[in-house]
Amino acid sequence: SLGYSVEDRDFGGLLVPWLYLIPLGFRTAHIAPSAITLGLLLAVCVWQVAVRFSLGFSLTVGRPCFGGVVRRFPYSVVRHPLATLEALICVLMALSFPSSQNALIAIAGVSGAIAAALLEERFLIRFYDYRSYVDEVPNRFLPC
Repeated sequence: SLGYSVEDRDFGGLLVPWLYLIPLGFRTAHIAPSAITLGLLLAVCVWQVAVRFSLGFSLTVGRPCFGGVVRRFPYSVVRHPLATLEALICVLMALSFPSSQNALIAIAGVSGAIAAALLEERFLIRFYDYRSYVDEVPNRFLPC
């Protein structure tokens, strides 16, 4: 940890928080999800909250910032586990509440999660500690 943090102040950094608003477009009225997809959706949401809490004071909301690299699980397996979970939530929402609108929102949500992670990484790669982390953990989203 640096003892301070550096914030991304260019356009890409300003765009990231807006990408996380895409899933607000999902519509769930009048559709009953299957028990399997609903169970998976709840499990992924719980996992996402657990990952966020595990970050403690390293968790940032908004623009990308760098205060050091988190190397403990699940960040020891993939570099962007929260983006992966957010994309999975979008897919599960579309499967749980199928409609053409939700399919489009899922595509936009997955694309937004990936874009946000790539914009964040474009900022983070400036730091030597993060570059060495990329060498240690080559998988960005999936552990394969």
